[in-house]
Amino acid sequence: MPSQLALDFNRVRIRAVEIDGTLKAPRVTAFAAADIRAHGDEDPEDIATRALAEMIKSQKLTRDPAACALDSYSCTFRELDLPFSQDDQIVKVLKFEAENHLPLVDIDDVVVDYQPIGQPREGSHLLVMAYEKAAARTKFGIMDRSGVDPFFADLHLNALYGALRQLGVFAQTELESDEEEADDSPEPSLPTLVIECDHDVTHLLVVDGDRLLGARAIRLGARTLGAEEPIPEPANLNPDGDGEADEDDDELVILDMEEDDDTELVGEGSAPRILATKDFFARLNREVQRTLFPLGLSDERPRVLMLGPALQEEAFQQRIQVELGREVEVLRPFDLVEHDLDPDIADQANAEGAAALGVALRLLGSEASRVDFRQEDLRFAKRFDQLKVPLSFLAVAAFLVAFLFFLVNMKEYLILKQELDDAAYVAVTTYQEYGSDEKILNDYRNRSRPPRRLVDDIRKELKDTRDDLASSLGREGSIPRVPSGLNILHELILAIDSHLGQLGRLELNNIELDLNKDQPVFKLKGKVLDPGKIDILMRALRENEYVAEVESSKVTGGKDGRVEFQSLQANLTEECAVPRGRKRR
Repeated sequence: MPSQLALDFNRVRIRAVEIDGTLKAPRVTAFAAADIRAHGDEDPEDIATRALAEMIKSQKLTRDPAACALDSYSCTFRELDLPFSQDDQIVKVLKFEAENHLPLVDIDDVVVDYQPIGQPREGSHLLVMAYEKAAARTKFGIMDRSGVDPFFADLHLNALYGALRQLGVFAQTELESDEEEADDSPEPSLPTLVIECDHDVTHLLVVDGDRLLGARAIRLGARTLGAEEPIPEPANLNPDGDGEADEDDDELVILDMEEDDDTELVGEGSAPRILATKDFFARLNREVQRTLFPLGLSDERPRVLMLGPALQEEAFQQRIQVELGREVEVLRPFDLVEHDLDPDIADQANAEGAAALGVALRLLGSEASRVDFRQEDLRFAKRFDQLKVPLSFLAVAAFLVAFLFFLVNMKEYLILKQELDDAAYVAVTTYQEYGSDEKILNDYRNRSRPPRRLVDDIRKELKDTRDDLASSLGREGSIPRVPSGLNILHELILAIDSHLGQLGRLELNNIELDLNKDQPVFKLKGKVLDPGKIDILMRALRENEYVAEVESSKVTGGKDGRVEFQSLQANLTEECAVPRGRKRR
């Protein structure tokens, strides 16, 4: 699997972890951290952008794929109970329910997500997290200007829990007993308390087995005044172990981040030290008790795991142990994965890179954390950014298809245009022989009339000329065409023939057609089998369009038993008559 980049933001530092391999066999290839504190009138976003870009360039870190963890300082936390536990049901009501628990927060200005906490129960108990959209956009803008497009945006608190859970830290917790039990039954597990003293926020996690019981992000932090320089050794703590430092000792000082960032530096010009209020450790102890009490663990002695930049100083660790009154283990999460880090860089990564490591493991497929603040309007932007490359290729492909379509149509257009020009030339050549309108010829020479319109005009004029000539010659138009006598005779015989099946044997001795009278007539003389056949013959004649009426004939009996009709006359219509002075052709 190619290398992937995980970033972790807080207000003064950016940490980066580069990882490859698989979730079962992860391998950290690089760790880096950069200071992003503003000095004077410098723009914090410009400083962070420049620091991130320089860190990526100097360490030769990959930029894609990538993900990030946002700082907990800009997040508001609330606990919420719901009567169901399915994710799809929770998502539908989460924002509405969270709005009722965040009266001082405009719900449209935050992105809301959740993490299930507490022991299994009917329904669900959630840690609801509302992160400021403006702060999230600032972080995304810093990454975008540095060439990083994160797939998701976890929260530092959740990424820390995800890293330790995925690395199996909580599964190693066991109840310590001074006396071995007689039976071989498995020993119950103790809850684990994780304390991370970061520069601006102290994170607390309470875990039973690997289930998160409680989580807090307290705006109480410790930070060094110099990013890379060591902190001087503190004076010896009271050997009596009462947790009190000598009154004259001001070497060990802790910064309470609930105060403003413009707190004056102690010992200006000397080696950097940790600046603090006197009650830092006492306040930390109170917050720990406040975290354990609602969980019913205030009387328990959970295993305490600590990490954070301040723990790089042994004196800080000793003071924490004295104040909490219990043994403290320092976590080294990077020692639980394969890595190629130098010892000094590994110490720094173990101290402050756990959340970045959690993001990196999630990139490899870990499901220990489900939080993603790149959602709603921020998620839509992310999805579009992820589709930029395929959309670009699709746009190029669409352009090529459109261009080829244009070329094909242009070629067909040129062929049709040439055909029209040729047709116009042939039409004009013909028109010169039969036409007389010089305007059409001039329009063709000057190209002032489109070829198709020119051909249509020539065709129309030649058709009109032909019709006039045809009318003048009597072929059509004003001189009507007279029907032929042979045509009339043919139609009358066909009318009789169509009824021949009903007539039976028919003998015609005489056929007479006279069209020169005022009333044209058609006469027949012949024999049929019986008188009824004569009626059939008369009906056959009446059905012809040229017959106006049929007169009855004189009937006599023949020698052979047949009936003889002497003169069966059919008067024809007036259109069959020949006008006077003309002869029938």
